[in-house]
Amino acid sequence: MNPARRIPAWFGPVALLAFLFLLPSDRAIGGDRALWLRYPAISPDGSSIAFEFRGNLWRVSANGGVASPLTVGESYNSMPVWSPDGSKIAFASRRDGNYEIYQMNADGSGAMRLTNDAAFDFEPSWRP
Repeated sequence: MNPARRIPAWFGPVALLAFLFLLPSDRAIGGDRALWLRYPAISPDGSSIAFEFRGNLWRVSANGGVASPLTVGESYNSMPVWSPDGSKIAFASRRDGNYEIYQMNADGSGAMRLTNDAAFDFEPSWRP
């Protein structure tokens, strides 16, 4: 009998899944490393950067440091855009089930929906 035949055929995929999901989170593939940063937006004064990470919006100093969450939750928030004066951030969110455009204060407070229609609203922008 061939020694390779002693291992059940299903063992390979099961072992791979166990390896991926049972690793400690700091060693898991993708862990908490910033591999999913998307849509970076630099504030008008150049002091801060807003970005999306795993479906939430974050803000960090342009000099580096620890990022602060602007949105937290299960809804997908994306595409931050700073207002010309830097006091607000517009973004797309699925918090009401459909992509709509929202705006919030630059510190993440006071989020309010700006659009409400059946189509997906993406890529917010500001007019001077």
